[in-house]
Amino acid sequence: MRQRQQGLGNPIISIEFHGHRLVAVKNRLLHSSGWKTFHDFLFDYLKMALGSEWGTAEIKRPLAQRHPLLVWYQKVCEFQQAHFTGKGQVSTAPATGALSAYLRVAYDLYALDHNAELQEKLLGRLRNHDKFWGARYEVNVAAVFVRAGFTIEFEDESDRTTSHCEFTATHKRTGRKFSVEAKRREGNRLRIVRLFNDALRKHANHARVIFIDINWPSAAGRQFPTYLVQAPKIYTAASLASFYVRGADLSVYPLF
Repeated sequence: MRQRQQGLGNPIISIEFHGHRLVAVKNRLLHSSGWKTFHDFLFDYLKMALGSEWGTAEIKRPLAQRHPLLVWYQKVCEFQQAHFTGKGQVSTAPATGALSAYLRVAYDLYALDHNAELQEKLLGRLRNHDKFWGARYEVNVAAVFVRAGFTIEFEDESDRTTSHCEFTATHKRTGRKFSVEAKRREGNRLRIVRLFNDALRKHANHARVIFIDINWPSAAGRQFPTYLVQAPKIYTAASLASFYVRGADLSVYPLF
């Protein structure tokens, strides 16, 4: 049951003790009397990970100029005010898109912190309004590998002598290693070939796994372009371990 809920990474360790909730994050033990549930912890954890000073400065901006995370936070506060019945009481309500997005960022960062590491450079990209979406996708991909039973080792991006993939993922059971690269499409034109080729130019020590978030709005009846659906067949010559496009089941190569 635990693995079906949380995946194959380190288990969530969260208990109540003398009116406090204690949550383990790798070798640290965090606690608060205000955390009635694990979700309460996640709300505070995201603030701790990204820095309260940064968040305070962002929230002073007009809503239209705020970082996406603080826009979600505004909507989370409005949601809490509308649905929470009283201090110290646990309430339930259907989740909104903003609430889910905010908590998923927190949960993915917690997964990396609990199983691997949180690089300050990655956190800095998350804080950067212009780099947030690409960094968010990278965090999501890394967290997916953690929950799938891999250990994660981020590349040393300070090494300027060569290019790097995002991280090396090692499967715990088989020991097989993969060099993972995550890309996200931006703009109005649906072109992923450049992103794919950029990923292939990165130096890889192991079999490659390339993730591409095509950032394609979903709509009823809207179809993926034919060339995109055929992409796995087109690029088999690249000897990839996997070709994955978010939003479509295009994985045709086994990872292990």
